[in-house]
Amino acid sequence: MSCYISSNNNRFYVALESAYGRVPGITGQNRIPGVKLAARQVPEQNSRRDKSGSRTFVGLPNSIRKRTAYQLNTFMTDWVSGQAAPSHGPLFQAAMGGTPLAFAGGTVAMTSSTTQLGFSAAHGLSTGQAVANGGEIRFIAAIQDSMTVFLVAPFTSGVVAGTVLGPTLTYQLGSDLGSVSIFDYWDPASALQRILNGAAIDTVKDVGPVGIIGFCLGGSIAYAAATKLSGLSAAVGYYGGAVVRFADEKPKVPTQLHFGEKDTGIPLTDVETIKTKRPDVEVHIYPGAQHGFHCDERASYDKASADIAWPRSLAFFAKHLK
Repeated sequence: MSCYISSNNNRFYVALESAYGRVPGITGQNRIPGVKLAARQVPEQNSRRDKSGSRTFVGLPNSIRKRTAYQLNTFMTDWVSGQAAPSHGPLFQAAMGGTPLAFAGGTVAMTSSTTQLGFSAAHGLSTGQAVANGGEIRFIAAIQDSMTVFLVAPFTSGVVAGTVLGPTLTYQLGSDLGSVSIFDYWDPASALQRILNGAAIDTVKDVGPVGIIGFCLGGSIAYAAATKLSGLSAAVGYYGGAVVRFADEKPKVPTQLHFGEKDTGIPLTDVETIKTKRPDVEVHIYPGAQHGFHCDERASYDKASADIAWPRSLAFFAKHLK
């Protein structure tokens, strides 16, 4: 099952890809109102295939392939700008395939029938393209010349000389469907809070106080979580190489850190910097221990150090997760 964690900020962005999987850049123009964005992944269940004769071919084994489906709910109330394409445009284009035809608008110079329109300047329209007036749209049935067109039906409100027709974009069917990238609004300052809260903390907080523990990269994440997240009661990190980068940030909860004396990736100078900047953090150094000393599947496993560090971690949690 795929996992999607919403920002809950009602901010989605959508942009057309130049080629499948080539993620485009986004700007404020790409923002659309978001009602719901969901993702679901399920294993394919293949049906049995029988051939004539005494042999039966069951097809591909089940659950080898997975099918991922996305559902986007949004709404479009109006085309705010007649100059730039609507922010929903990439969705229309990807669904229909054709490049949109733009009409900047024009002034009607003459009407000899209810469906014939003559413009004061070259219209640049094509058959099947739309024009708009008074909140209505009509499509071009035929082109007489560069100044005159015929509509499929007259406008209800009527059009006379001097009427200004508004701009339109006409999305047409094409032979190839495009693809789009859909973005949720992610604020880097709150990304860690949203991911861990949504995926873990909010799920278990009703059971009791929540602690976080991490090893290696997880050790750095545990420390960062202690400085940024709400909902935690304690944090423990083992040999987190990036902790020194966050040492100026004070943890919001009691925090305990473990480092190996011989860790080639985390110099003792970094550990001393952490201890100096964060006297409120409990820091332990294990003589002779290398990086990954607590993992019994690594060559650097140090049972003596692990047998000291783990009870310390459990006692730390027992003290603060009450």
